[in-house]
Amino acid sequence: IRRAFGQSPDSVVVGWLPLFHDMGLIGPVLQPLYLGVRYVLMSPASFLQRPLRWLAAVSRYRGTTSGGPDFACALTATGAVRCWGNNSYGQLGDGSTVASLQPVTVTGLDSGITALAVGYDYACALDTAGGVHCWGRNDRGQLGNGSQADSAVPVTVTGLGGAVTAITAGHFTTCALTTAGAIQCWGDGAYGELGNATTAGAATPTAVTGLDGVATAVVASMTRNAACAVVAGALRCWGEHTGIAVAAYS
Repeated sequence: IRRAFGQSPDSVVVGWLPLFHDMGLIGPVLQPLYLGVRYVLMSPASFLQRPLRWLAAVSRYRGTTSGGPDFACALTATGAVRCWGNNSYGQLGDGSTVASLQPVTVTGLDSGITALAVGYDYACALDTAGGVHCWGRNDRGQLGNGSQADSAVPVTVTGLGGAVTAITAGHFTTCALTTAGAIQCWGDGAYGELGNATTAGAATPTAVTGLDGVATAVVASMTRNAACAVVAGALRCWGEHTGIAVAAYS
């Protein structure tokens, strides 16, 4: 890492990634300790609340090394989705697998999008009609179209059983909150992160057990195989917990 990044005793490392994630532990913590150089850590929550804080920290502390996920997407004021960065799985959604150093418009999503969720090498968008469209990596069925083939253009999630009001994308699992207050999840289920009392994956949406009609929000973890929902003001979670696969709420 030192040779590849051209690091020296004068290097300054700035990081915000969670420390329980391999990239967050090695890059901004173990590597600067090994080098004996200065490092600055900010909480993941601070970054998520205002991503510009990351760049501000790099500038303020004169950071020479800082890293994060390899692609990003943005939802414009006109309802369009634009992505940039790595494109190995088609996660930029422009019909190619060619990386881009500047934003490209996701095919077919130049208007009418109300929400955006970015996962691990894939992304999903919610349209004004309550439909969900996903693109990119799909080896666990995380695009929700019944297949496990990657897609460089958005595909429509099938079998949601109603209009969707919110979406969230995690490591290899995607979840949606419907207008009826139910939560549907799809993708990897090895740690019970689909919430359906099994550890089997699903390439189409499957209902989270016991949350029909009572959920008001949902979020999937990007760095852990888990998801959570807000029910009557309380948080209910399922999936990976301290390294143990569970298929019940914790």
